[in-house]
Amino acid sequence: MIVTVLSDITGSLSASPAPTFYHAEQYEQNLNDEASLPLVYLEHPVKATDTILPQGGQEATYTVNLFFLDKSNLADDILTRQVIIDAMYAVKREFIVRLNLDSRVKAIKSVSYMEVYNVLDLNLDGLLVTLVVTLNDAAPVCLT
Repeated sequence: MIVTVLSDITGSLSASPAPTFYHAEQYEQNLNDEASLPLVYLEHPVKATDTILPQGGQEATYTVNLFFLDKSNLADDILTRQVIIDAMYAVKREFIVRLNLDSRVKAIKSVSYMEVYNVLDLNLDGLLVTLVVTLNDAAPVCLT
C-alpha cells in the first residue's frame, strides 16, 4: 500500500513539469536518457516495522528512501547544481504536506534528508529523503 500512496502523492504535485514516480532497487534501476524528469524515485526494499495494537491488530510503520531528482550535467558547478537542488526542496516540501494531509496516512514520524549529486545511472542532482510513515491500514487478525 505504501507504494500506491507515494505514487498518488507524486501524481498530485503542482510542480511544472510534474515529477514522474519510479521505484526499484538501485541495482535494478535503469533510467535512460528518455526518463521523464524531474522524478521521485522510491528505493527498494522498503523497511516496515509492525506494532501490535491492544486489540490484537498490527500497524505497519514504513521507512522509505525517496530521491527527488532532476537532470544535471557532470561539469555543472555548485551554483548551477544548487538551482536544481533548491527546486527539489520545494517539491519535497509540497510532497510532505500532501502526504501528511492524505487520509491513508496516520502519521509522519520523521523526515531526514541530504543533498545528492550525480546519482543513479543519469547525471541527476537533488535530495535523498528518508521518511518514517505510519498508514491507516492496521490489519486485524481474526482467530477462530
